[in-house]
Parts: sequence; structure tokens; C-alpha cells
Amino acid sequence: ELTTTVASTAPFESPTGNETPGGPAAAEQAPPSHPRLQGARLAGLADGSFDALPYRARLLATLRASHAQADLGMVERAFDLAVDAHSMQVRASGEPYVTHPIASAQILAELGIDPVAVAAALLHDVPEDTEYSLNDVEERFGPEIAHMVDGVTKLSKFSTHSHEQQQAENIRKMFLAMADDIRVVLIKLADRLHNMRTLGALGREKQQRIARQTMEIYAPLAERLGIWQIKWELEDLSFKALEPEAYRDLAKLLDTRRKGREMLLNSSSATTRTSGHKPRNTLPRSAGSRGTSTRSSN
Repeated sequence: ELTTTVASTAPFESPTGNETPGGPAAAEQAPPSHPRLQGARLAGLADGSFDALPYRARLLATLRASHAQADLGMVERAFDLAVDAHSMQVRASGEPYVTHPIASAQILAELGIDPVAVAAALLHDVPEDTEYSLNDVEERFGPEIAHMVDGVTKLSKFSTHSHEQQQAENIRKMFLAMADDIRVVLIKLADRLHNMRTLGALGREKQQRIARQTMEIYAPLAERLGIWQIKWELEDLSFKALEPEAYRDLAKLLDTRRKGREMLLNSSSATTRTSGHKPRNTLPRSAGSRGTSTRSSN
């Protein structure tokens, strides 16, 4: 996705207290570790309009929930470098570009993926889109993370052959990456999922091209890996882009049925409360008799 260098942009909504474990107060307790990012705000843009602290706190809290004993210092440093490296870039939607690698890392953290892969997800666009090179990443974070970042970069460079040849080559590259380090493919899936979630900022033709590619490569790949929640969301978002009218019709139909079920359940609950009826939670007499006779025989 194209990025633009800017001096400033409008701030966007940060995670709420409900979405972020610990809420904004917890975020302020997590001081940035990078010397250029000291203070109450991590300057995602030149004017400091992007408050990265809630996102940082949310990511770290999610990782601690599944990796309680892990040292998350590397993730914190990767987060700080990503904010610094992408500080003058915005997405097509107008949001700070760094929200993309942060969101990709958050998706992996919610899947329970290890902190090393999450750190690589934070850095996956740094060598390709910023002044920092792959060597810079390796010097700061070591060869394992640099190898994953390089792998994601290579997966992003699609073939220019015919459609059939292109799809076959891309699938081959995915499976080769899986054989080398499956976490590279997981990072790419998270990257694609967030791009699909924010697809509306792009032109119609580009939306459909990306959606077709997602349906043909990424959704089946997620299914092969057994990551059903990503597979289903990729398919839903692709369907929305490829067949927007059919998607809206189906969404209305499902919403109508959902409301009907809710009304039925509410009516049933009200009737139960009015009648004072309590559901029985006892064994049938025959089952109770058998249980009694068994205990007596012992």
C-alpha cells in the first residue's frame, strides 16, 4: 500500500479502555524505551498527533496473557523503532502508516504467536519503506528477526507473469516460506488481514484485485494452517469487495434473522420469569433408582 510523506495528519481514534487491557491509565505506565521517544507520547508524526502509548500497552498486555514469563524488551524496542521509522508516512486512508504494522503484530499476539514473531511483524515494512536497512534490523534485533522480516519482504514481491503463472508462483513461494519458517507466512497473513480490513480507502479496481488474490491465495492458506478465524474473515472481506450488493443483501438478511431470534429469546425469558417456572435439574426416576441400587450393592 502506498505511503505519503507528510508533516502532520489528523489523529485517529485510539483503543478504548474496553479494548485495551488496563485502559489508558495502564498505557501511561509503560514508558518508551527509545531515547528519541521519551515523554508521555510516542511521536508517530512530526507534530506528535499520534498517541502510540495505548497501542503499545494493548500489545504488551496481550503478549503477557499468553507468554507470562517472556522478556518483552525486544518487542518494546521493535515497537519504538517502527514508530520512529514510519513517523513521516501515512496510509491511503490518512491514518499514520505505523498503525498497519502495529495492527499486524496485534493480530499475531491475539493468536498466541511468540514475541519474536510479533517483533518481526512490527518491523516487517521497515527495510522496504524506510531509511533503515535489513542490516540495521539485524544489528539491533539479531539474525532470527531479520530473517523473518526479509522473508515477508520477499513474499510481497509478486510475479509479473500471467494470472495463472503468477498465482502458481506465489503459492509456491508461500509453501517454501512455510518450510523455512512458518512464522513468516503467519506474519504475511496478519499483514493481509489488516490490509483487507482497511481496503475501503483504495480505488474500486485495486480493491477487487487485492480481494481476488486474497480469495485465491491467502484464505486457502489460512485454512491449510487451521487458522479458521482468519480464513473466515478474509473470505467475508473479499466477498464484500467483490460483490458489494450481494454482501449488503446477505448482511441485511442475517441481521433480520438475528433480531428475530433475539426477540424470540427475550419473549421466552419474559414468559419464564412471569410464570415463576424454574427448569428442573433432576435425573429421571429410573436413572436415580439405578444409581441407588448400584451404590447399595457395593
